[in-house]
Amino acid sequence: MVTFQELHPSTFVTFNDLGRVFASNILRQGRKHGAKRITVVFDTYLANSLKNGERQRRGDSNSEFNVAGSRKVPKYREFIRSLANKRSLLLFITNYFLTEVPNFLYESETLIVAGGFQNPQLCFEVSKIRGPKEMEGLNSSQEEADTRLILHVLAELEADNTILVKSVDTDVLILLLHFFCEISDMSLTNIYIQLGHDKNSHFLSINNIVENLGADMCKKLLVIHCLTGCDTTNAMYKIGK
Repeated sequence: MVTFQELHPSTFVTFNDLGRVFASNILRQGRKHGAKRITVVFDTYLANSLKNGERQRRGDSNSEFNVAGSRKVPKYREFIRSLANKRSLLLFITNYFLTEVPNFLYESETLIVAGGFQNPQLCFEVSKIRGPKEMEGLNSSQEEADTRLILHVLAELEADNTILVKSVDTDVLILLLHFFCEISDMSLTNIYIQLGHDKNSHFLSINNIVENLGADMCKKLLVIHCLTGCDTTNAMYKIGK
């Protein structure tokens, strides 16, 4: 939900406005880097999720608001603290992507949307000419966007040897380092990650990190990262994330 948290409430009034602003931000970021295929992967908010304890610790509330395109967005910061509201907002946004965003796309662009639907396992490809089409090969039961996006990175590498992943989460960096080492010919692949927020973001080359640390260390980092603190594992005593 970080991308939603970055939105400023002054830029929208209704949920339709919010959908337009959110979609425009996604497309602007992709176009800035010359991307013709842009993938958006959302988290899944399950009622019986292992992460519910972590979300409660963060202060997520249980209030629920009926999300509809013409309705005014309530106090936004309070609104997105609710788990039920996050689910409703994601359902609205993903449907907005399928129905409205094709009008925003150039004919040369393709948008892939995963998670957030009524059936969160689904993934759709959206284009200006063809509209939405289900991508059965990318349907997934992964709850976390962090892990699900790895599936998309590996799939995109079949068509393009240069991938840019945008995230603010160290988990994604560690996952990319681990799975990069599983690629058969790393020399033909270029993967970059943009960490941080727009004005303070920086780019890291996954290739360069693996080359400097070595593939063996990068594979071990995933286990070390899990043991030293992640969303569902407590950190070692007196050692934070």
